[in-house]
Amino acid sequence: MPKNTTAATIMDSRPPTFGVDDELLLAADLLLARGADGGAVLDPGGFVVGVLTLADVLYGEKEVRTPQPFVFFDAVLTFGAGRKMARELDKMTATTVGGAMTKPPVSVGPEDSIAHVASLMLDKNLSVVPVIKTDNTLLGMIDRRAVVRFTLKRLRD
Repeated sequence: MPKNTTAATIMDSRPPTFGVDDELLLAADLLLARGADGGAVLDPGGFVVGVLTLADVLYGEKEVRTPQPFVFFDAVLTFGAGRKMARELDKMTATTVGGAMTKPPVSVGPEDSIAHVASLMLDKNLSVVPVIKTDNTLLGMIDRRAVVRFTLKRLRD
C-alpha cells in the first residue's frame, strides 16, 4: 500500500451511529458488543454533530474535583472552575448520548491522507475520527486500530 493512501481506503463504512437522545447505557453496550472505540452521533437530518467514545462513557466513573480556593490578600480565588468543569459535570451525569458525546467532532474528508488522520489522532488524543462528506454527512469512521493495521501492512510490504 502506498504511503499516500486516503482515509476512504481504511475507514469502516458501517460504524456504530447514535442519535443525541439515545440512552447512554444502550450506546455503551453497542460499542462494547461491536468492539468499537466509538461511533458517530447524528442529528435527525443525518448530519454528524459529535462522537461518542468509550472515554466519554468513562466520565460516569470520574472523581469529582472541586476548585481549589486560593487566598490572595482579601480575595478568595478559585482555579479549575468555569466552562470546562461545567462540561465535565454534564458528562459525568449524562444519561443520553447527547449529554456525553464529544462535540464538535474532529473529522476528516475521504481524500485526506492517513498521515493526516494519524497526526490528528496523536495531536488531539483521538481514538476515532469520522470521515464526512462535504455536506457533513457520515461516510465512515477510522479508529486507531485501522491506522495501525495500515501502518503494519505498509511496513511489511
